[in-house]
Amino acid sequence: MSKYQFHRLGCDTFQDMVQSLLEIKRRDVGGLVQFGSAGAHGAREATWTQPTNRPDYVRPTNSVADVPKQWVFQVKFHDIGHRGWAGAGTAVVADLKAELEKVTTKYKLACHNYVLITNVPLTGASRIGSRDKVTKIAAEWKNKIPCVEVWDAADLSRMLDNNPSMWTAYAELILAG
Repeated sequence: MSKYQFHRLGCDTFQDMVQSLLEIKRRDVGGLVQFGSAGAHGAREATWTQPTNRPDYVRPTNSVADVPKQWVFQVKFHDIGHRGWAGAGTAVVADLKAELEKVTTKYKLACHNYVLITNVPLTGASRIGSRDKVTKIAAEWKNKIPCVEVWDAADLSRMLDNNPSMWTAYAELILAG
């Protein structure tokens, strides 16, 4: 369990926090585009074009040459108090399937890396936990989107630990007690 309690943020504040983290992690190089919470945003909260000269660049597996990688970030907040832990985890698994379908079929977005970001902690039970379920879905979509990731509450906690200005900005809402 993460030391931060993201479920107390609410949907819009959680999205704002995630977009602030993306600013820190992705604004330095490449084209980061953030979309507001109001109105339709085409199955994405942000996009980022990763240049080929970035040190962490790896050629997409579905490309024969180095091309700028197209990233799509989608934020999904679930009220854990309302859904319960298991229900929220099940919803994230369903969200991932639905959003990948939207990205590839409905909106036909160029996407080499897709990241679903959620306040829900994924469970680690072998083969039946939500972490293994999203990993299986990612493998099933590898031909269309080479890299699919889900950043859950634990991942966000580590990101916040590495960015003290971020967690202090939201401390009143995310810290226990």
